[in-house]
Amino acid sequence: MKPAKPDTEIGLDEKLDEKLGKNRSMILRLMMSNPAVTVSELSTALSISRTATDKNIQILKSQGYVERIGSAKGGHWRVRGSIK
Repeated sequence: MKPAKPDTEIGLDEKLDEKLGKNRSMILRLMMSNPAVTVSELSTALSISRTATDKNIQILKSQGYVERIGSAKGGHWRVRGSIK
């Protein structure tokens, strides 16, 4: 039996990667592993601009995948519902 992929362990599957794209699915992974992650940390981890990161987050918010709880500095990310 093959060992489980790390993505499967946190609830993301390959279809989600195909549906959302590499950057957005990676943003979800990072938010799930560290809900307090900042936009700057996300943009550094993805090697994309902060503006591109913000745009991707806005798309994820509009599609209902994530929401911000609390303030920009003291809040955290909530990945909503089942994302499989």
